[in-house]
Amino acid sequence: MELIEGQSLQEKIEYHRFTKEEWPLFQRLDLFYKVCDAVAYAHSKNILHLDIKPDNIRLGLYGEVILCDWGLGYYIYDDEDDIDYLETPHLKNENTLHGYIRGTPGFLAPERIKGGKSVSSDVFSVGALLFILLTYEIPFIAENLDGILKRTLRGNITEPKVKIPVSIKSIYSKALKVN
Repeated sequence: MELIEGQSLQEKIEYHRFTKEEWPLFQRLDLFYKVCDAVAYAHSKNILHLDIKPDNIRLGLYGEVILCDWGLGYYIYDDEDDIDYLETPHLKNENTLHGYIRGTPGFLAPERIKGGKSVSSDVFSVGALLFILLTYEIPFIAENLDGILKRTLRGNITEPKVKIPVSIKSIYSKALKVN
């Protein structure tokens, strides 16, 4: 795996959460747009990431934003698709173990908790990413893992402690909406 200098987005979020040092909204949104571009490109190639979270995003020394850890990645294909061209054949396989949830609570879409996967799974995670970029907290806060999963399944988003513009709130609200 290539060494990417810089820091993870999680490290940057924790730094600003604990130091209270200002991180301008336009910089956070610019970073968010870059992640959205990476996800949109993957989706254009019929690839799902399925584990979008701050720990899997690296911030390079020169403004690069790299979406890493494609270990849960999944290639969406039809029976008619010729998938021999894939350089990463593990994307062809179903790596999820039955009875286990693969992903990160707080960023994991309800359909993933139930064992499904689709483009909307990544959209949900991107919505959770926007929420944490705005609030420095995950969107589904609870005392334990079971509580986080239940809140996620119900779509019970934690009320932000900071004021968020309605136009931006509508983006993560739509992405995190339970169907």
